[in-house]
Amino acid sequence: TMDGAVGGTPAYMAPEQARGEPVDERSDIYALSVLLHELLTLEHYLDGAKSLGEILRGVNETDAPLAVFVKSPHQAAVPMDLTWFVQKGLHKDPEKRYQSIDEMIHRLQRRAEGEVPIQCHMTFTKSMVGMTLRFFDGHPMLSMAVAMLVAMTAVGGVMAGVAGGAGG
Repeated sequence: TMDGAVGGTPAYMAPEQARGEPVDERSDIYALSVLLHELLTLEHYLDGAKSLGEILRGVNETDAPLAVFVKSPHQAAVPMDLTWFVQKGLHKDPEKRYQSIDEMIHRLQRRAEGEVPIQCHMTFTKSMVGMTLRFFDGHPMLSMAVAMLVAMTAVGGVMAGVAGGAGG
């Protein structure tokens, strides 16, 4: 294509591509993120746009909704950490997107290992639970000791309640 020419599937174009500006790997990351968002939510974020002009305006001006808030009777809710993962790739500013596919893959690998970046109250909770589980996986004897202590405390509380009820 010629410099300044617009080419591609409009609904999946990065904003800079829709404006006829130079594109790079981050433009492809945007298109991939649109596709991921669509797969997770079962709808394209610009589904209401009918004309080419509406689609190009939407690409430049309309932010995709957070995937966790897009409800579908055919799809489970999207986990919040995966929502944030996709949202970063959908940023209108290429500087704020993932800078490479390798960066995206690394982030997904960390997610698979249970590492969740804290970006809201939901990801904070998921991160803390994951960190706790990884700690106990790495320290099985300590895990057993804590479990026994909790069980003994619970049994002791029940026994104290029974003893208190029998004497009153």
